[in-house]
Amino acid sequence: MIRIRIDQIKPSLLDHNYIERLGRVRKLQRIFSEIFAGGSNAFSKSKPAILLDLGGGDSPYKRLAQGLPIKWISVDKKKCASTDTVLDAQALPFKDNQFDAVICTQVFGIIPNLFVATEEIYRVLKPTGFAIFTEAAIYPSHPGGKWRILPEGWKYLLSKFSVCEVDADCKTVASLFRVVNLYLAIILQKVPLVRELWRLTLCPAFNLIGHWANERFNDLGFAANYIVIAKK
Repeated sequence: MIRIRIDQIKPSLLDHNYIERLGRVRKLQRIFSEIFAGGSNAFSKSKPAILLDLGGGDSPYKRLAQGLPIKWISVDKKKCASTDTVLDAQALPFKDNQFDAVICTQVFGIIPNLFVATEEIYRVLKPTGFAIFTEAAIYPSHPGGKWRILPEGWKYLLSKFSVCEVDADCKTVASLFRVVNLYLAIILQKVPLVRELWRLTLCPAFNLIGHWANERFNDLGFAANYIVIAKK
């Protein structure tokens, strides 16, 4: 489990998820800094923001909040090493207006009823609270997977919030390289020698090109994974 957590925060250049994960980490760092260390929010060590990590598993992104005034509460449908409470996102056992922020990364794609889960998140957020989501728009079918969400879908889903800003972990050009690497990782599973050759050569080359593109091109039309911030 520790290895997975490190890979999510510090992805290897040989990892086909590199572009997406690195983009996500950088954007979350910026969002955390803006919400919890800047702006008009009066958070401090004596009065920290209360953050709900919904479906956080081992809470890999908690590391990005080190040094910030945040009380991090991790919940999931399954018990993990860092899980404080086991629950269902569609029926949160918390009072209204309890949290300053909710973060939900790569979870909405498997929740049966997105509207119920969204309503629950809205309910438990304080009047000035923020919700942070990440989810795939392009990804292969997998057990438990139900949804892929595009920008207009996010805006519709979060229409009750006063502000909804949609960005991407990896934008259009970067996503092309991310998707190629992802599908090659799947296709080459049954050809170990070729897969290892790809992993050591083309995979890092595509990752470097994709990362470079992600820093320079802002189009979101073919983004593989979106990151969304909504204010109640």
